[in-house]
Amino acid sequence: MISTRNTPDATLPPGLHAAGGDAAHLIQTLLNATTNSAFLIDADGFFLAANEIGARRLGRSAEEMVGRNARTLVPWDVFERRMLKVHDVICTQRPLRFEDERQGTYFDNLFSPVLDSAGRVACVAMFAEVITDVKKARSSLQLALDQMETRVLERTRELREANETLKQEIRHRSKAEAALRESEIRFRQLVDNIDDVFWLTEIGPPLRVLYASPAFETIWGLPLQSLYADPDVWLQSIHEKDRGILARAFDEFMRNGGEFEAEFRIIRPDGAIRWILDRGTPVYDERGRAARLAGVAQDITARKRVERHQEDLVEELRQFSYIISHDLRAPLINLKGFSGEIRLALEEITPALGRCRDFLEATDRRGLDLAVNEDLPEALSFIESSVSRMEGMINAILRLSRAGRRPSAPEALNMAALTEEVLDCFAFQVQQSGITVRVGDLPDVQADRMDMEQVLANLIGNAVQYLDPDRPGFIEIDGRVLFDEVRFKVRDNGIGMAPDLVERIFDLFYRIGERKTPGEGMGLAYVRAVVRRHGGRIWCESIPGSGSSFYFTIPLTRHRIDKGDANGKP
Repeated sequence: MISTRNTPDATLPPGLHAAGGDAAHLIQTLLNATTNSAFLIDADGFFLAANEIGARRLGRSAEEMVGRNARTLVPWDVFERRMLKVHDVICTQRPLRFEDERQGTYFDNLFSPVLDSAGRVACVAMFAEVITDVKKARSSLQLALDQMETRVLERTRELREANETLKQEIRHRSKAEAALRESEIRFRQLVDNIDDVFWLTEIGPPLRVLYASPAFETIWGLPLQSLYADPDVWLQSIHEKDRGILARAFDEFMRNGGEFEAEFRIIRPDGAIRWILDRGTPVYDERGRAARLAGVAQDITARKRVERHQEDLVEELRQFSYIISHDLRAPLINLKGFSGEIRLALEEITPALGRCRDFLEATDRRGLDLAVNEDLPEALSFIESSVSRMEGMINAILRLSRAGRRPSAPEALNMAALTEEVLDCFAFQVQQSGITVRVGDLPDVQADRMDMEQVLANLIGNAVQYLDPDRPGFIEIDGRVLFDEVRFKVRDNGIGMAPDLVERIFDLFYRIGERKTPGEGMGLAYVRAVVRRHGGRIWCESIPGSGSSFYFTIPLTRHRIDKGDANGKP
């Protein structure tokens, strides 16, 4: 098994021998090639290998993880639960899949046994995929691949030079062959338990496929051997409307280097259309040239269908809101107009009624005075205020329905500078109320400037509005990069709210302390619509009497091909 304490000599599995490469580094690179957390761990809880994504989630680098015991990196209860499942996999020699939740993030975990040549469990492969967006909106995944370097030939040459006799050379060759068999077993079991396609190509011309994992046959519906025989098979399967864009993206990658990423459609032999997210990174030779390209292709058809369905629902809701608000406006205009007519008529008849009151009995005079001076004006005031309130709500619905109609203009935003501009609008209120505002490090994002101004203005405005008057106000604005998205936070020490109200605050027309606070209760509904428009999420955490924290995310931008829907419609 791979370990810093006892690492066998690594060689390459069949299919990769021509490419060269140290197996341990190959396994490490393939671990880093997945968008999920990936680890190799032994029965005692020591990490044998880890990818960068998994290491970052534990606050370490991949190199720091190797040789560390999990109990020093995670809470004790988490360690105990994980090790029970690790021992279960070791005892049964069967993969174990389960979901769990930690600090508001949901994970899909796969623990799989890695066997040695004798059929014993050498270690356990642990994969953890973030499925928070799948739980809530069936959203996207990040994959990062590290540089793969070759050392097997150098190691072989060093051993050959170091050997003085033929007997020593044969002994060393036997050890290398044993390491090759062990490495091949681990490698095969690793990639065969993952649904994504791992691939390694030699950069041409001509382009040559050195390796592709068995998942290619499941996703593409083609024999794996056909890809080795003709690398153009995968290009021929790409939807004709995506080929030109994909070719330009690949040419740009070849000219400028960096990482390659694209979303495109393929057409399987049975006519089914699948969406693919393909990511790759160059592998450099000893002279620093990009000699190979390693990557992972992932089937994202289900996610694309969810995104398309969500877009359709949003559009239907927008159309419905527009129609309802339009149809309600006509009767409101009538109510407003006729209530004005009644008020004018009342003003005209009041003097005449005053002249007639002397001819009435005392009881009738009191009734007339009450009706003319109190009841009718009060009723008209209620009608007019209700009409104005309804008119404001209709206008708010129209603003919300138009939120997604304005063309989005994403640009690179300096969120720290943008936040300061928004805070300038609240300078008077902040100064008059003695509010302390702290702005932390805010990562830059690619987003629509006007949308982000509206989001920050609404969240900061709510924080100012719902501060507790009995203690000094405090507002904190912060942000951090988490995997494939940026998470922003606006926290206050205000009045807070009960847990059952936290989800309702994003509903239309809902307000905390409705009688005391102005507005139609549309601000947070609008904010949620804008955040979702950018592909992000928004939620709130609150404690009554202690304050509230609003979080929203904006995905990190990446170059991608995104034309049409999951059914292939452009």
